Amino acid sequence: IHKLHHEFTDPVSIAAAYAHPIEHVFSNVLPAVVSLAILRPHLLSFVLFSMQGLHLTLAEHSGFAIQGESKDAAYHNLHHEKFRCNYGALAILDKCFGTYREAQAE
Repeated sequence: IHKLHHEFTDPVSIAAAYAHPIEHVFSNVLPAVVSLAILRPHLLSFVLFSMQGLHLTLAEHSGFAIQGESKDAAYHNLHHEKFRCNYGALAILDKCFGTYREAQAE
């Protein structure tokens, strides 16, 4: 199912939202709904947390190294280009399981 998202081998920010409907429900909608139902956060806290998450997701898919941001865009671009590396958000498990690939400086 996630393969649909990888049709963008050189992603742009809008590609972050490009997903199969089932993946969208289970990866994006359900976590938000369940966290609201269980944690019952203040609305402003939820909105700010969601905005930060969207910002990071769009930045990672932008293809740009944004000053002050981590190097996640290059790391994630390589994941879209090669498919078999750089799966995780923090690269911890990628390093443990040998799927980490260093993004080349351009």
